[in-house]
This record gives sequence, structure tokens and C-alpha cells, in this order.
Amino acid sequence: MKLCVGVAGRFAFWLSLWFVVGNGVAQSFQDNEVGLAVAKIALFPITWLLWPFVAPDYASAWPLADGSGWFIPALAVGFVGYGLSTFVGELEPVE
Repeated sequence: MKLCVGVAGRFAFWLSLWFVVGNGVAQSFQDNEVGLAVAKIALFPITWLLWPFVAPDYASAWPLADGSGWFIPALAVGFVGYGLSTFVGELEPVE
């Protein structure tokens, strides 16, 4: 059971990471900022932590009803999923 919780939590973390970083990179390409897109990929942990707070309102591919994006909820899901996978599922931390 612990392994199932760990795998599900880690999956939620990685899904959150790629959703946030992928949207950030796509937005940079859409704005013709290729250098910034490459930097967002290379520094993906920082992008994952900062992009939800600095993303413009039009950056979300699937905006919520109030016009905001899914970035902060995705970040929260990633934090909870990583915590569950590490502490409850007893998986080793990502290094």
C-alpha cells in the first residue's frame, strides 16, 4: 500500500512539474523568446517554483472561469504529491 501511495504521489509531482514548466516554455516560444525558453528548460526547478507567480494571465492554455490559470493549484498538487511520496510512500527523495 505504501508503494502505491508513493508512486501515485510521485506521479502527481512530475505531472505538476511538466505542466507548469511546459506552459512556461510554450509561452516563451509563443512570444519568440527562444533563449528564455531554453533557460526555463535548463533551470526547470526554478521555473516550476516561480512561473505560477509570475506568469501573465494570458499564459494559461486552459484558464479558469475568472481568467486565472491552473498554475498555483498545480504547484500545490506537486508539493503535496512529493510530500506524500517521500514521507508516506517512503520513496527516496529526488536528487
